[in-house]
Amino acid sequence: VCTPPGRDVSLALRTVFGDRNENGVQDGDEGAITAILRLMGGGRTITSAVGTSWVFTAALPVGDYTIGVWPEGWPSLPPGWLPRRLPLTVEPGEEVLRVGPLDVGLYPHTDSAFLPLVWRGR
Repeated sequence: VCTPPGRDVSLALRTVFGDRNENGVQDGDEGAITAILRLMGGGRTITSAVGTSWVFTAALPVGDYTIGVWPEGWPSLPPGWLPRRLPLTVEPGEEVLRVGPLDVGLYPHTDSAFLPLVWRGR
């Protein structure tokens, strides 16, 4: 069995904040947001945490991953915050892949649309 090469990865998410004007900068009076933080890859969740910041270090196989940030209590009706997903690619290498420190702004959840579903079974 051939195991794909791996690499040490150090991920630092410094803060999750409300980015009301969607400019990527914490420039309002919004404080830190408690979120569910997940690293996903290969169709599974590799690790998760709950908090306003996150530090994660591990050896990961080479491949594509997603850093998922969901506001605690999601899904919820407006007003609130929308989840974010950030791509992460782990390529072969000898050095530790350092990601961050990241500041992740969640965009405002201002509107929702609901579609009525009708089932007419036999």
